[in-house]
Amino acid sequence: MELDLTASTDRLAAAATAATRLLSSRLADPVGGGLLIDARPDGVLLSGTDRERDVRLSVPAQIGSPGQALVPGRLFAETLRSLQSGEVRLTVAEGRLTITTPSAFFALPLLDQTGYPRLPAAPPLCGRIPAAALSATVGAVAAAAARDDAVPMFTGVRLRSAADGRMSLVATDRYRMAIADLGWRPESGAELDLLVPAALLAEVVKQTAHSGEVELRADGDRFGLCWNQDQVSSTVLAARFPDEQRIIPDTVECTAEVDTDELLGALRRVARYSGPEGVLALQASSDGLLLSSGDDRSGSAQETVRATVTGEAFRAYRAKYLIDSLQQFHGHRGRLGISASRATIIQAADDDIERGELRYLVMPLRAA
Repeated sequence: MELDLTASTDRLAAAATAATRLLSSRLADPVGGGLLIDARPDGVLLSGTDRERDVRLSVPAQIGSPGQALVPGRLFAETLRSLQSGEVRLTVAEGRLTITTPSAFFALPLLDQTGYPRLPAAPPLCGRIPAAALSATVGAVAAAAARDDAVPMFTGVRLRSAADGRMSLVATDRYRMAIADLGWRPESGAELDLLVPAALLAEVVKQTAHSGEVELRADGDRFGLCWNQDQVSSTVLAARFPDEQRIIPDTVECTAEVDTDELLGALRRVARYSGPEGVLALQASSDGLLLSSGDDRSGSAQETVRATVTGEAFRAYRAKYLIDSLQQFHGHRGRLGISASRATIIQAADDDIERGELRYLVMPLRAA
């Protein structure tokens, strides 16, 4: 028999799903959409490539017979996700990959491996970083990146090393910007300044969350993360990214410290009356934060949130961007720094020991 293995259905399904999610679904070539199943003495390795991204994910397995099989990735993942059995057996026979449980049998066609591209080696090692801190920080920063690729640079997260053993992560969709920095252990002489696809990075770090430490690898054209026996690499975005230092206000005219969850609740209630433009006003004074919105067709709403305020300010925002930014500080006291003419800074007023230092900048609307 060419390939024979038994593995946990849930773990194999999770790896197959993650691999297909990380690879492009727009490939016309069916071989390019395939997953290579490699049964080895130490377990099974699922790998795939769309020629821009390369994925290798390992799963513990009992190997009856080593071997390889290239199968349609999405069909393989969808089949495994639908199974109720705790374990699943994979075998290759008569030109098919069979998926067998005590109550079910599926036979997937094998794809021709002749034209399947060879996955490149990982880029050179640049440094290491705690997986939990990386996962928490990337999740918060990548949320600020643009979802559409009309302007490619806004779909990325900029990773840049600093001389003090810190690394900065920055993302923006032009209306808000997320900036975070956290510690890492760079290799001697290693420097990093790359623009990595945000959606890919956010998905990859979900896989690393329980691995302890992650290797960051990069050269001029590619970026990769390696952990345990797993690896994901991708081409970087070739675009110039805006300098966040030009956007961060030098001074603020008003600061407000507030319970983030209380402010979020009020924002969501008042935003229901913000009309088709979704505009919401925030007035900061010694009485707290007064939120207001409305128009002739949508009605109107006002709510005051308790806050410790220094100074006074009045600004209008797109409610969506203010709410989305504050959500990253759920469970913390937040501090708002409102500048006279530039972005409003949102950051945690207390320490977050897992996530690196995080700031969100939200652009106010210009006065008419």
